[in-house]
Amino acid sequence: PWAQPAARLALDQYHNLVHAKEEIIRLNREIQLLTTSIHEETAYIQLKAKEHQQSDPLLAIQIQKFGWELGCCNDLHLMRLKKLGKMPGFSGTLLPGQ
Repeated sequence: PWAQPAARLALDQYHNLVHAKEEIIRLNREIQLLTTSIHEETAYIQLKAKEHQQSDPLLAIQIQKFGWELGCCNDLHLMRLKKLGKMPGFSGTLLPGQ
């Protein structure tokens, strides 16, 4: 059967399909991990800025500035993920995990 091009092609396509399903599962998990990381990181930076507001206001300002810069990048990532989530066939979730 391997000598026949049609049989070889059919088997190759079958394996590609199986691996594509595995890849979708992996990517769905990665998307949720990224969303979770962005939300947790944002909350952490806000918390640290607030913690230092009284004891070291200049440090608190620097933490806030860092948070704003990071927030611009994260907003872009979240916008792209939302766009991905609207695509037909998307089977993942954009909600942060635990």
